[in-house]
Amino acid sequence: HFFHFLPNLQGQLPNPVIRTPTSLVMPQHQEVVMSAKAISEQTGKEFLYKYICTSAAVQNRFRYATVSADTDWERLTQDHPWLLTERLVVKPDQLIKRRGKLGLVGVDLDLQGVKEWLKQRLMRETTIGKAKGILKNFLIEPFVPHSQEEEFYTCIYATREGDYVLFHHEGGVEVGDVDSKAQRLLVGVDEKLTEDAVTEQLLIHVPDEKKEVLSSFIVGLFNLYEDLYFTYLEINPLVVTGEGVFVLDMAAKIDATAEFICKPKWGDVEFPPPFGREAYPEVMELLHILTYMGKFLINSKGTANTRVTRVSSLCINSVFFFSKPEMAAPKATTLFSKHTKALVWGMQTRAVQGMLDFDYVCSREEPSVAAMVYPFTGDHKQKFYWGHKEILMPVYKNMADAVKKHSEVDVLISFASLRSAFDSTMETMLYPQIHTIAIIAEGIPEALTRKLIKTANEKGITIIGPATVGGIKPGCFKIGNTGGMLDNILASKLYRPGSVAYVSRSGGMSNELNNIISRTTDGVYEGVAIGGDRYPGSTFMDHVLRYQDTPGVKMIVVLGEIGGTEEYKICEGVKEGRITKPVVCWCIGTCATMFSSEVQFGHAGACANQASETAVAKNQALREAGVFVPRSFDELGDIIRTVYDDLVASGVIIPAQEVPPPTVPMDYSWARELGLIRKPASFMTSICDERGQELIYAGMPITEVFKEEMGLGGVLGLLWFQRRLPRYACQFIEMCLMVTADHGPAVSGAHNTIVCARAGKDLISSLTSGLLTIGDRFGGALDAAAKQFSKAFDSGMLPMEFVNKMKKDGKLIMGIGHRVKSINNPDMRVQILKDFVKQHFPATQLLDYALDVEKITTSKKPNLILNVDGFIGVAFVDLLRTCGGFTRDEADEFVEIGALNGIFVLGRSMGFIGHYLDQKRLKQGLYRHPWDDISYVLPEHMSM
Repeated sequence: HFFHFLPNLQGQLPNPVIRTPTSLVMPQHQEVVMSAKAISEQTGKEFLYKYICTSAAVQNRFRYATVSADTDWERLTQDHPWLLTERLVVKPDQLIKRRGKLGLVGVDLDLQGVKEWLKQRLMRETTIGKAKGILKNFLIEPFVPHSQEEEFYTCIYATREGDYVLFHHEGGVEVGDVDSKAQRLLVGVDEKLTEDAVTEQLLIHVPDEKKEVLSSFIVGLFNLYEDLYFTYLEINPLVVTGEGVFVLDMAAKIDATAEFICKPKWGDVEFPPPFGREAYPEVMELLHILTYMGKFLINSKGTANTRVTRVSSLCINSVFFFSKPEMAAPKATTLFSKHTKALVWGMQTRAVQGMLDFDYVCSREEPSVAAMVYPFTGDHKQKFYWGHKEILMPVYKNMADAVKKHSEVDVLISFASLRSAFDSTMETMLYPQIHTIAIIAEGIPEALTRKLIKTANEKGITIIGPATVGGIKPGCFKIGNTGGMLDNILASKLYRPGSVAYVSRSGGMSNELNNIISRTTDGVYEGVAIGGDRYPGSTFMDHVLRYQDTPGVKMIVVLGEIGGTEEYKICEGVKEGRITKPVVCWCIGTCATMFSSEVQFGHAGACANQASETAVAKNQALREAGVFVPRSFDELGDIIRTVYDDLVASGVIIPAQEVPPPTVPMDYSWARELGLIRKPASFMTSICDERGQELIYAGMPITEVFKEEMGLGGVLGLLWFQRRLPRYACQFIEMCLMVTADHGPAVSGAHNTIVCARAGKDLISSLTSGLLTIGDRFGGALDAAAKQFSKAFDSGMLPMEFVNKMKKDGKLIMGIGHRVKSINNPDMRVQILKDFVKQHFPATQLLDYALDVEKITTSKKPNLILNVDGFIGVAFVDLLRTCGGFTRDEADEFVEIGALNGIFVLGRSMGFIGHYLDQKRLKQGLYRHPWDDISYVLPEHMSM
C-alpha cells in the first residue's frame, strides 16, 4: 500500500455476456495541480508593489536586486544604481523561516560589505533544522533605519469559513508566538474588510497617529490577497515611519489552481522547492511522481511517534480558532435511495453507462440518470444500454430545461471542467429540487470552492467534492465512476447493502475500502469520497453524523490523511457522545516525518502545516478518544473484522442471505481487448497508423520523415506506393506536381472553379467543380497514355505499327497533341522534365518509344507532340519499372488502378485553389456568359 491510485487506474476485468456499442467515448485525463504553493519573497513583493491599492505611501517599490552564483556585479549595479549609494540588507530568498534568528540576514552594509557577507554563504551547504541545502539565491534591498516601536506584524491566511487577518503591534525577529498574542479578525466568505473594522479590532494597541496609515494598508493588502488568490501572506516586520510603509520581510503562498484566472497579473510564476529539497534528487523524483502522476499518498508502516503523544490533546484546545457557525439550512440525512434520479453535467457517456450498469445489477426499476446537460451542443438524444436493451437519454443544452422537464431529479453529478465547475454549480443551486451535488473536477480555486460551500450551506445542499470520484450506496445509487468497472462492483458486493459505512478523502482509496470491507464484513452500506482539496464541500464529520443517524449503518470507517484538522472533530464527537457507533479510523501519510522539509502529497489538502496536522498526531488523538485505530494501514482490515465480528456476536448485525445479482452484458470493445471475442474488421489499411504515440506513414514514424527530409515526394511515395523511393524519384514527383499545378484560367477545370467561386460557393465546392472535369479529354490522359504506350511497347509493336493501328481503329493516341504547343513551339514543361529524366533515371525505354512515336505524329502535323500528360505517364512507368522498388506486376498494377492520374489531380488542385482564392480576393461577382459568345441555333419553323 505504498501508493494508491485514481479510479481511472483501477483494474478492469471481464463480465460474462457481450454487447456491441455503436460508439465509445474514452475518459479524459486531467493533470493534477496542487493548490497552495509557496512563492519567493521577490515574487510576493513584486505582486504587492504592482497591484496594491492603498492611500498609505508604500516605500521602496521594486527596489530589490537578486544575486546568485552567476551574477555579473557590474551589470547588476548598472541596473540598480542605488546599490552603490545606499546602505543595504541581504538575505537568502529560498523559503527559509526565521532567517534573522539563524544569522542569515546581513543588515546595514555597503555593497562591499554585502559581497564579503555573501562570500561566506553563497553556494555553501547549510543545515537549517533537519534540512540540508545550498544557499544560492539572495535578495538585496535598501536598509530602512527605524526603531522597535515602528515594527509591526500582520498575516492573512485562509480557512474553510473565511480569511483570518492577524495583527500584532510588536513585530520583528522577537515577535514570538503570534497565534497567542496577535489580534485576529475573521473576514467571512464573500465579505469585505473595512478600515473601521481593522481599526476597532486589530489596531487596539497602535498609536493613534499610525492607525489611519495601517488600516488603509491592511485593507489594501487584504484586497490584494483576494484579487491575486493568495492563501497565505505574512509581513514581519511591517515598518511604519514618517515616510510611509516599508515591507521588510514577506512570506506568501498563492493558489496555483487559479492560474487560469490570474495569469494576466501573475505572469509566469516560479514555485521554488522548500529549502534542502534539491539536495535529494531521488526525493524530487518521488515527489514529482506523487504530484503529477496523480493522487498518490505514501503510507509508511510502523507505530506512532511517541514524541507527539501529547500534542494531539493540546492542539484541540489551544491551536485552532473556529468561527461562529453560520445559520445553515438543514441537510438531508439520506442522500440516495433506490429511487434517486440524477442529472449528469458533461458528455461523460462512459461514466453514465457505468451508472446504468450498476442500476441494472442492483435490480432498480429505472435508470438513475434522468438526463444529461451539455452546453456545447443542441438538445438531442444519446444512446445507452439498459441491460441488453438500447435506450435513448435526453441531452439538454442548458440546465433550466433539464430541471424543468425532470422534476423528479434531486442529484447533480458534475463533470464540468475546473474552469466551468464553479459557474455551473452556482447555477444548479438556484433550483430548490437539487439536494446533492457531486463535483468531480480537480483544481477549482479554493476561494471559489469556499463560495460554493457557503451557498450550499445556506440552501441545505450537500456537496461531495471537488476533486472526488464521488460515492456509492450499494443497491441504490452510484456517482459516476465510483467503484470502478462492473467486475469490481460484483467482487466487492456493491450491488446490495451491507452494514458498514465509510468516508474517505481519496477516490482511489475508497475503492480499496470497498474491497477491504467486502472481505471482512457483510459489505458496504454507503461510502463517500469527500475529495482531496483543502476545503471539500462536505466534511468527514458531516457524513459520520449522517451515518450515526442512519439505522442501517452499524459501524463507521474513516480513512483520513495528513493535513487539515477535520479528524479532531471526530475525536470530540466520540468524547461528547454524539457518535456512539463503533468508528474505525486511520490517517495515511505517516511517512511525512521521514522528510526534512515540508512535503505536499498528491491531494491539495495533503500537507501538514503544523505538528497537529500530521498523520501521526491525528492517529494518536483518535486512539486516545476511543476510536479503533490500527498500528498501520496493513492492519486496517483486521481491525474492521474484529469490530464487525463483535457486533455480529452481540446481535447488533444479523448478516443477510446472499442473493446473486443479474448478469449484465459486457461491452464489445472491452471483450475484444481481453481477447474473448473476434470480429472481422470493416476496413483495412496498410499505409497509415495514428493509434500510437506518433503518426506512422507506411511503417515510418513522422519524426523520421522530417529527420530524413523526405519532402512531399517522399511522403507521397510512402502513402501511395508504400515504398521509400529513391531521392531522384521523390524529386521527379515534386517536379510533376509543380508543372501540373496550373495552366491558366481558360482550361475547363479552372474555368469551372472560377465560375463556382463567383457564384459564392465555398472552397470545397469550387474545387470539386473543377476536379469533376478531369477525364480523358482534360488532364486524365496520364493513365490512358501510360496504358496505351505500355501495351504497344510490351507487345513488340514498332512505333509506326502502333500509330497505324490506332489510326485504323479510329482511336486517338492519348498523350499526343496540344492545342497551342508544337514541334516549333515546344512545351518548356516537357523539356524540363525530359532533361531531368534523361539525367537521373536508370533507363527510359518507354519514354524513348513515345518519343519515336512523336517523330512520326509531328511529321504529319506539328502540334501532335508528346504533351505533358503523355510525358509524365510514360516516364512514370519507366520510374516504377526501373527504380528497383517494384516488381513488374506491382508497377503494372499501379498504372492499372489509376495512380498516375492522381499526380495530375493533386498538382492541379493547387492551381484550382489558387484560382478560387484569386476570385475571392478580387471580389468578383456572379459570372454570366456573354450573349455574343453563344451561338443560338433554334429550329426555323416552330408550330404554336
